[in-house]
Amino acid sequence: MAYYSGQASNYQDLQSALVNACVEQGWAWLNGVLSKGNAFVRPFIQNTPAAPGLCIQGGTGQNGSSLINGSVTTPRLGRHTAGYEGVDVVFPCTFNIHINTNPEEVYLIVNFNIDQFYYLAFGLSNINLPGTGLWLGATACGAFLSNYGWAVHLNQAGLYNGQAMPSGLFFCTMTGGTYLKEVIHTGLNLNVNATGWQETIKGAPDIQGVITSVHSMNLLGYLPSKWSDNTVLLPIQVLNCSAAKKTCLVADLKYARYTRIDNLEPNQIIFFGNDKWKIYPFYKKNSVNKDGGSSIQHSGTFGWAVKYDGP
Repeated sequence: MAYYSGQASNYQDLQSALVNACVEQGWAWLNGVLSKGNAFVRPFIQNTPAAPGLCIQGGTGQNGSSLINGSVTTPRLGRHTAGYEGVDVVFPCTFNIHINTNPEEVYLIVNFNIDQFYYLAFGLSNINLPGTGLWLGATACGAFLSNYGWAVHLNQAGLYNGQAMPSGLFFCTMTGGTYLKEVIHTGLNLNVNATGWQETIKGAPDIQGVITSVHSMNLLGYLPSKWSDNTVLLPIQVLNCSAAKKTCLVADLKYARYTRIDNLEPNQIIFFGNDKWKIYPFYKKNSVNKDGGSSIQHSGTFGWAVKYDGP
Protein backbone atom coordinates (compact mmCIF):
# COMPACT_ATOMS: atom_id res chain seq x y z
CA MET A 1 0.00 0.00 0.00
CA ALA A 2 1.36 3.42 -0.97
CA TYR A 3 0.20 7.03 -1.11
CA TYR A 4 1.39 9.90 -3.31
CA SER A 5 0.30 13.52 -3.51
CA GLY A 6 1.38 16.65 -5.35
CA GLN A 7 0.43 19.41 -7.75
CA ALA A 8 -0.46 19.04 -11.43
CA SER A 9 -0.46 21.84 -14.00
CA ASN A 10 -2.31 19.91 -16.72
CA TYR A 11 -3.66 16.48 -17.65
CA GLN A 12 -0.23 15.37 -18.81
CA ASP A 13 1.10 15.99 -15.30
CA LEU A 14 -1.73 13.89 -13.88
CA GLN A 15 -1.02 11.04 -16.26
CA SER A 16 2.70 11.16 -15.53
CA ALA A 17 2.11 11.17 -11.77
CA LEU A 18 -0.25 8.19 -12.06
CA VAL A 19 2.10 6.18 -14.27
CA ASN A 20 5.20 6.94 -12.17
CA ALA A 21 3.44 6.00 -8.94
CA CYS A 22 2.18 2.72 -10.42
CA VAL A 23 5.63 1.83 -11.78
CA GLU A 24 7.18 2.45 -8.35
CA GLN A 25 4.66 -0.02 -6.96
CA GLY A 26 5.43 -2.84 -9.38
CA TRP A 27 3.30 -2.05 -12.44
CA ALA A 28 4.92 -2.37 -15.88
CA TRP A 29 4.73 0.56 -18.32
CA LEU A 30 5.26 -0.49 -21.92
CA ASN A 31 4.06 1.18 -25.13
CA GLY A 32 1.54 3.33 -23.29
CA VAL A 33 -0.02 0.47 -21.29
CA LEU A 34 0.15 -0.16 -17.54
CA SER A 35 0.01 -3.83 -16.59
CA LYS A 36 0.22 -6.00 -13.54
CA GLY A 37 -1.07 -9.56 -13.38
CA ASN A 38 -4.40 -9.70 -15.21
CA ALA A 39 -4.78 -5.92 -15.23
CA PHE A 40 -4.04 -4.08 -18.48
CA VAL A 41 -4.92 -0.37 -18.49
CA ARG A 42 -4.21 2.26 -21.12
CA PRO A 43 -4.33 5.83 -19.76
CA PHE A 44 -4.64 8.51 -22.41
CA ILE A 45 -5.44 12.21 -22.62
CA GLN A 46 -8.38 13.64 -24.53
CA ASN A 47 -7.30 17.09 -25.67
CA THR A 48 -10.33 18.32 -27.59
CA PRO A 49 -11.49 21.69 -26.17
CA ALA A 50 -15.09 20.50 -25.84
CA ALA A 51 -14.19 17.38 -23.86
CA PRO A 52 -10.78 17.48 -22.16
CA GLY A 53 -9.86 14.82 -19.67
CA LEU A 54 -7.70 11.91 -18.53
CA CYS A 55 -9.25 8.67 -19.78
CA ILE A 56 -8.59 4.97 -19.21
CA GLN A 57 -9.31 1.88 -21.26
CA GLY A 58 -9.06 -1.67 -19.95
CA GLY A 59 -8.13 -4.88 -21.72
CA THR A 60 -7.37 -8.56 -21.18
CA GLY A 61 -3.89 -8.35 -22.65
CA GLN A 62 -1.52 -6.24 -24.71
CA ASN A 63 -0.37 -6.32 -28.32
CA GLY A 64 2.19 -3.58 -28.80
CA SER A 65 0.51 -0.28 -27.97
CA SER A 66 -2.98 -1.79 -28.31
CA LEU A 67 -5.12 -3.64 -25.81
CA ILE A 68 -6.54 -7.09 -26.45
CA ASN A 69 -10.31 -7.09 -25.93
CA GLY A 70 -10.21 -3.39 -25.12
CA SER A 71 -13.23 -2.01 -23.30
CA VAL A 72 -15.66 -0.03 -25.44
CA THR A 73 -16.29 2.33 -22.53
CA THR A 74 -13.37 4.58 -21.57
CA PRO A 75 -14.06 6.24 -18.20
CA ARG A 76 -12.93 9.85 -18.07
CA LEU A 77 -11.74 12.23 -15.36
CA GLY A 78 -12.98 15.50 -16.82
CA ARG A 79 -15.67 16.67 -19.21
CA HIS A 80 -17.92 13.80 -20.27
CA THR A 81 -17.90 14.29 -24.03
CA ALA A 82 -18.29 16.89 -26.76
CA GLY A 83 -21.68 18.60 -26.80
CA TYR A 84 -22.20 18.38 -23.04
CA GLU A 85 -21.82 21.15 -20.53
CA GLY A 86 -19.89 20.49 -17.35
CA VAL A 87 -17.13 21.56 -15.01
CA ASP A 88 -13.58 21.12 -16.25
CA VAL A 89 -10.71 20.50 -13.87
CA VAL A 90 -9.10 23.83 -13.01
CA PHE A 91 -5.31 23.70 -12.98
CA PRO A 92 -3.13 23.76 -11.01
CA CYS A 93 -4.82 21.10 -8.92
CA THR A 94 -3.84 18.76 -6.10
CA PHE A 95 -3.75 15.02 -6.73
CA ASN A 96 -3.94 12.10 -4.31
CA ILE A 97 -2.90 8.63 -5.51
CA HIS A 98 -3.61 5.49 -3.45
CA ILE A 99 -2.04 2.26 -4.74
CA ASN A 100 -2.91 -1.05 -3.10
CA THR A 101 -2.20 -4.72 -3.67
CA ASN A 102 -3.92 -8.00 -2.91
CA PRO A 103 -6.03 -7.20 -4.87
CA GLU A 104 -4.67 -4.44 -7.08
CA GLU A 105 -6.66 -1.24 -6.55
CA VAL A 106 -5.53 2.21 -7.75
CA TYR A 107 -7.32 5.46 -6.87
CA LEU A 108 -6.49 8.91 -8.27
CA ILE A 109 -8.48 11.71 -6.63
CA VAL A 110 -8.10 15.28 -7.90
CA ASN A 111 -8.94 18.33 -5.74
CA PHE A 112 -9.46 21.63 -7.58
CA ASN A 113 -11.21 24.97 -7.04
CA ILE A 114 -10.67 24.47 -3.28
CA ASP A 115 -13.65 22.18 -2.65
CA GLN A 116 -14.31 20.20 -5.86
CA PHE A 117 -13.18 16.60 -6.38
CA TYR A 118 -12.99 14.19 -9.34
CA TYR A 119 -11.64 10.64 -9.36
CA LEU A 120 -10.23 7.95 -11.65
CA ALA A 121 -9.84 4.37 -10.41
CA PHE A 122 -9.09 0.86 -11.60
CA GLY A 123 -8.30 -2.52 -10.13
CA LEU A 124 -8.93 -6.26 -10.05
CA SER A 125 -11.92 -7.94 -8.48
CA ASN A 126 -11.27 -10.21 -5.50
CA ILE A 127 -14.15 -12.45 -6.64
CA ASN A 128 -13.37 -15.53 -8.76
CA LEU A 129 -14.87 -14.71 -12.18
CA PRO A 130 -14.72 -16.30 -15.62
CA GLY A 131 -13.22 -13.03 -16.85
CA THR A 132 -10.20 -11.14 -15.55
CA GLY A 133 -12.25 -9.07 -13.09
CA LEU A 134 -10.60 -5.83 -14.19
CA TRP A 135 -12.76 -2.83 -13.29
CA LEU A 136 -12.50 0.83 -14.30
CA GLY A 137 -14.28 3.96 -13.17
CA ALA A 138 -13.98 7.75 -13.29
CA THR A 139 -15.89 10.96 -12.79
CA ALA A 140 -17.60 11.62 -16.11
CA CYS A 141 -18.87 15.15 -15.78
CA GLY A 142 -21.60 16.32 -18.11
CA ALA A 143 -25.24 17.27 -18.59
CA PHE A 144 -27.60 17.69 -21.50
CA LEU A 145 -27.31 21.29 -22.61
CA SER A 146 -30.76 21.26 -24.19
CA ASN A 147 -32.52 19.98 -21.08
CA TYR A 148 -30.78 20.95 -17.89
CA GLY A 149 -27.53 22.77 -18.43
CA TRP A 150 -24.85 21.91 -15.90
CA ALA A 151 -26.33 20.21 -12.85
CA VAL A 152 -25.97 17.17 -10.63
CA HIS A 153 -28.95 14.89 -9.99
CA LEU A 154 -28.16 12.84 -6.93
CA ASN A 155 -29.90 11.16 -4.01
CA GLN A 156 -29.16 8.16 -1.80
CA ALA A 157 -30.43 5.82 -4.53
CA GLY A 158 -27.78 7.12 -6.90
CA LEU A 159 -28.24 9.43 -9.84
CA TYR A 160 -31.72 9.74 -11.27
CA ASN A 161 -33.02 11.06 -14.59
CA GLY A 162 -29.58 10.34 -15.94
CA GLN A 163 -28.85 13.91 -16.89
CA ALA A 164 -25.60 14.66 -15.12
CA MET A 165 -22.53 13.50 -13.30
CA PRO A 166 -20.53 13.21 -11.09
CA SER A 167 -21.17 10.60 -8.45
CA GLY A 168 -19.28 7.95 -6.51
CA LEU A 169 -17.55 4.88 -7.85
CA PHE A 170 -20.21 2.27 -8.82
CA PHE A 171 -22.82 4.48 -7.16
CA CYS A 172 -25.31 5.06 -9.97
CA THR A 173 -28.32 2.78 -10.12
CA MET A 174 -30.66 4.20 -12.73
CA THR A 175 -30.79 6.67 -15.56
CA GLY A 176 -32.94 8.05 -18.31
CA GLY A 177 -29.90 8.70 -20.46
CA THR A 178 -27.11 6.53 -21.81
CA TYR A 179 -24.12 7.50 -19.69
CA LEU A 180 -21.48 4.83 -19.24
CA LYS A 181 -19.09 5.47 -16.39
CA GLU A 182 -17.79 2.16 -15.03
CA VAL A 183 -17.00 -1.22 -16.52
CA ILE A 184 -15.83 -4.60 -15.27
CA HIS A 185 -14.63 -7.64 -17.20
CA THR A 186 -16.73 -10.51 -15.87
CA GLY A 187 -16.64 -12.87 -18.84
CA LEU A 188 -20.34 -13.56 -18.38
CA ASN A 189 -21.29 -12.03 -21.73
CA LEU A 190 -24.59 -10.63 -20.49
CA ASN A 191 -26.14 -7.92 -22.64
CA VAL A 192 -22.78 -6.78 -23.99
CA ASN A 193 -20.31 -7.80 -26.64
CA ALA A 194 -18.48 -11.10 -26.67
CA THR A 195 -15.47 -9.81 -24.76
CA GLY A 196 -17.41 -9.96 -21.49
CA TRP A 197 -17.29 -6.28 -20.54
CA GLN A 198 -20.18 -5.28 -18.30
CA GLU A 199 -21.10 -1.61 -18.34
CA THR A 200 -22.97 0.35 -15.70
CA ILE A 201 -25.61 3.08 -16.00
CA LYS A 202 -27.66 1.61 -18.82
CA GLY A 203 -31.05 1.46 -17.15
CA ALA A 204 -32.85 0.55 -13.95
CA PRO A 205 -31.12 -1.81 -11.48
CA ASP A 206 -33.09 -4.87 -12.64
CA ILE A 207 -31.98 -4.68 -16.27
CA GLN A 208 -29.65 -7.42 -17.44
CA GLY A 209 -25.98 -6.52 -17.38
CA VAL A 210 -26.22 -3.45 -15.15
CA ILE A 211 -23.67 -3.19 -12.36
CA THR A 212 -24.73 -1.52 -9.13
CA SER A 213 -24.02 -1.37 -5.41
CA VAL A 214 -27.59 -0.47 -4.44
CA HIS A 215 -27.76 -2.34 -1.13
CA SER A 216 -25.02 -0.16 0.35
CA MET A 217 -26.68 2.97 -0.96
CA ASN A 218 -29.87 2.36 1.00
CA LEU A 219 -27.88 2.22 4.23
CA LEU A 220 -26.44 5.67 3.55
CA GLY A 221 -29.81 7.13 4.45
CA TYR A 222 -29.28 6.09 8.07
CA LEU A 223 -25.91 7.84 8.41
CA PRO A 224 -24.53 9.50 10.40
CA SER A 225 -25.94 8.03 13.59
CA LYS A 226 -28.56 10.30 15.16
CA TRP A 227 -27.49 8.96 18.56
CA SER A 228 -23.73 9.50 18.37
CA ASP A 229 -23.21 11.64 15.21
CA ASN A 230 -20.69 9.01 14.12
CA THR A 231 -20.59 7.42 10.69
CA VAL A 232 -19.52 4.00 9.47
CA LEU A 233 -17.77 2.89 6.31
CA LEU A 234 -20.00 0.84 4.01
CA PRO A 235 -18.64 -1.73 1.56
CA ILE A 236 -18.60 -1.06 -2.16
CA GLN A 237 -19.89 -4.38 -3.40
CA VAL A 238 -20.63 -4.57 -7.11
CA LEU A 239 -23.54 -6.72 -8.29
CA ASN A 240 -24.29 -7.97 -11.78
CA CYS A 241 -27.95 -8.38 -12.73
CA SER A 242 -29.06 -11.31 -14.86
CA ALA A 243 -31.96 -11.63 -17.28
CA ALA A 244 -33.92 -13.46 -14.57
CA LYS A 245 -33.52 -10.45 -12.26
CA LYS A 246 -31.10 -12.37 -10.09
CA THR A 247 -27.82 -10.85 -8.96
CA CYS A 248 -24.31 -12.10 -8.35
CA LEU A 249 -21.43 -10.44 -6.55
CA VAL A 250 -18.65 -9.57 -9.00
CA ALA A 251 -16.46 -7.26 -6.90
CA ASP A 252 -16.04 -6.36 -3.23
CA LEU A 253 -13.60 -3.46 -3.09
CA LYS A 254 -11.11 -3.83 -0.27
CA TYR A 255 -9.59 -0.37 -0.07
CA ALA A 256 -12.53 2.00 -0.64
CA ARG A 257 -15.83 2.52 1.22
CA TYR A 258 -18.95 4.68 0.95
CA THR A 259 -19.80 6.95 3.87
CA ARG A 260 -21.61 10.16 4.81
CA ILE A 261 -19.42 13.15 5.59
CA ASP A 262 -21.83 15.36 7.60
CA ASN A 263 -19.32 15.55 10.44
CA LEU A 264 -16.17 14.93 8.41
CA GLU A 265 -14.17 17.27 6.21
CA PRO A 266 -12.75 16.58 2.73
CA ASN A 267 -9.16 15.32 2.93
CA GLN A 268 -9.60 14.45 6.63
CA ILE A 269 -7.79 11.36 7.93
CA ILE A 270 -9.85 9.09 10.17
CA PHE A 271 -8.86 6.03 12.20
CA PHE A 272 -10.66 2.71 12.58
CA GLY A 273 -8.44 0.68 14.86
CA ASN A 274 -4.98 0.74 13.31
CA ASP A 275 -6.32 1.53 9.83
CA LYS A 276 -6.25 5.03 8.39
CA TRP A 277 -8.73 6.24 5.77
CA LYS A 278 -8.83 9.49 3.82
CA ILE A 279 -12.19 11.19 3.30
CA TYR A 280 -13.38 12.57 -0.03
CA PRO A 281 -16.77 13.95 -1.15
CA PHE A 282 -18.28 12.45 -4.28
CA TYR A 283 -17.94 15.88 -5.87
CA LYS A 284 -18.51 18.86 -3.56
CA LYS A 285 -19.75 18.80 0.05
CA ASN A 286 -22.91 20.69 0.98
CA SER A 287 -24.10 20.27 4.57
CA VAL A 288 -27.28 22.32 4.09
CA ASN A 289 -28.73 20.11 1.35
CA LYS A 290 -27.11 16.92 2.59
CA ASP A 291 -29.35 14.46 0.74
CA GLY A 292 -28.72 15.89 -2.71
CA GLY A 293 -31.55 16.59 -5.11
CA SER A 294 -32.25 17.56 -8.71
CA SER A 295 -30.43 20.27 -10.67
CA ILE A 296 -27.86 20.94 -7.98
CA GLN A 297 -24.15 21.70 -8.21
CA HIS A 298 -22.88 19.68 -5.26
CA SER A 299 -23.11 16.13 -3.89
CA GLY A 300 -24.59 16.78 -0.44
CA THR A 301 -22.79 14.80 2.22
CA PHE A 302 -22.37 11.68 0.09
CA GLY A 303 -18.73 10.68 0.17
CA TRP A 304 -16.24 7.88 0.36
CA ALA A 305 -13.11 6.82 2.21
CA VAL A 306 -9.96 5.36 0.67
CA LYS A 307 -7.41 3.37 2.65
CA TYR A 308 -4.55 5.69 3.47
CA ASP A 309 -0.84 5.04 3.90
CA GLY A 310 0.42 8.60 4.21
CA PRO A 311 1.82 10.46 7.25
